[in-house]
Amino acid sequence: MSSRKKTRFRLPFTKKTENGKSEKLSRSTSEASAPSSGRCYQSIVDLPLSKFISAKVDGNLQAIVIEGPVSTERIAQAWQDIEIEYIDAIGSNEQKAEIKLRTQIETLQADLLLAEVSVYQMKRLYHPYFADTLNSILKGNYKFDPDNPEEYSTLLDKCWNRSRSIKINLDLKVIEYQAIEEKIKKQSTGQPYTREYFAKHLITLSDFAGYQLSENMSVFDYCDRLRRLVDYNEEIKNRNENQKMR
Repeated sequence: MSSRKKTRFRLPFTKKTENGKSEKLSRSTSEASAPSSGRCYQSIVDLPLSKFISAKVDGNLQAIVIEGPVSTERIAQAWQDIEIEYIDAIGSNEQKAEIKLRTQIETLQADLLLAEVSVYQMKRLYHPYFADTLNSILKGNYKFDPDNPEEYSTLLDKCWNRSRSIKINLDLKVIEYQAIEEKIKKQSTGQPYTREYFAKHLITLSDFAGYQLSENMSVFDYCDRLRRLVDYNEEIKNRNENQKMR
């Protein structure tokens, strides 16, 4: 299927931010089905840090919209891509794995829900849409014949049983996700993403650069400067330790 509705488990449009706030997008029927002719930021390369902070700290994902109406699905996907780029540029391997697992879990949840709904609907009344959905999700080649009730019912039971493998895989991914989340919490300095967090980093980066930096810089520029500062400090630390060993 080309489009799957995501449900449950911290979706991009309902995920909790580090400060406990929620990143929310309207899920009204009219907005969700509205034309998506506008534009939104897709990458940290051109996304201003100020707008990133608004989305990350305040949960205002509308901040990444550039112009015009943009569907909630497009905004959610764009934000997820931005978060992945940000973690790639500045985060740990555990944080990268966390985002990857979250995406896998959302896909499995969508597949499981569609499979269960399709089996339920097919038991009530045959429909080619749900038949195609089951074959697509379960990677089968089931020939549903409602004129043969016994075989038809047996096939649906097989589909239901096969969908349990998706449930098992989902449960395992959730356990893995929770383990990584716990590991990240233990490694965390206890400093959540707040406006003060970014402000302090900007002050430090400004001191290092020798001139005032602002939130107008791109997220990519911010990450690159922060990475270079960390590398520089690590180089100084190693140099001092080598001198002590002489």
